[in-house]
Amino acid sequence: MNNKDLNELIKNIETDLDILKPIPYVGWVWEEVDFDAPVKIAVIPNSDMHAHVPYIGIVFNNLWNYPEYILTIDETISLKKLIEDCVNMCSYINMEKIQRFLKLTLDCRSDVMDKCQEWRERRASI
Repeated sequence: MNNKDLNELIKNIETDLDILKPIPYVGWVWEEVDFDAPVKIAVIPNSDMHAHVPYIGIVFNNLWNYPEYILTIDETISLKKLIEDCVNMCSYINMEKIQRFLKLTLDCRSDVMDKCQEWRERRASI
């Protein structure tokens, strides 16, 4: 699926299903993503939206300075496939596969997890 069509389906899926962020992203609204280039993801450690579970999503501009990671091109291809599956047949199973992929991708990145801990500590000190 080309980028233009995929981005349009992602924008419409929230409205059609009345589900907040079935394709996880960090920001107020979905912005165009070039899935042919490495995609940037960010982690919101202990987000209010998800209690004590980090929220991981595609990030467009990291205004909040959340810990971030740029996917490799192979990881981006895998993510794009999962997203295509989800927009073609949106289900909680397909949405969960995306979250699981993002989490597993970051679990082996100790530098990103260290940044999450630093972010939590800074937030706790405020």
